[in-house]
Amino acid sequence: MNAQNVIATNNQAVQNNNALEKSKTRVMERHPELLDDNSEKTRLFKQVLANNPDYVNHPNGPIYAMRDMEDHMETVLGYKRSDIVTAEKKGAQREAGRQHRIVLSGAKGKASGGDGDTKVSISKDEAEFCKINDLDPKEFAKNKKKLAKSGKEGVTI
Repeated sequence: MNAQNVIATNNQAVQNNNALEKSKTRVMERHPELLDDNSEKTRLFKQVLANNPDYVNHPNGPIYAMRDMEDHMETVLGYKRSDIVTAEKKGAQREAGRQHRIVLSGAKGKASGGDGDTKVSISKDEAEFCKINDLDPKEFAKNKKKLAKSGKEGVTI
């Protein structure tokens, strides 16, 4: 094998790896529930991969497995394709809500002022969380204050 063949083979391997990573990202964007090892989708996805081992290293393998999983959900389990997409959106929203609750439960802000007029500020981490999740920081602080007043553990102002 000459140097040009080695370089071409190496370039092809890099392209395949990049395509595989893009495929994985696309699948995770469409089905964030796959991060949950206990979800039905994860079980089905793993089953499809087990039944089609060539998908594991194929650049488009994750997309093929996603397609097969969705087909199985539609034909065997009776889901409508539109319900699968709706579930995906709800799953993503649930995950964002879960992360929001995690931040609130461990939130540590600064407080100043009197009893009735407590001013709440949010930490840099909380501000970053708001930015990432497209939340209004003032609304976040207001909710943080309400949670603290309700006596929930882990929330201090």
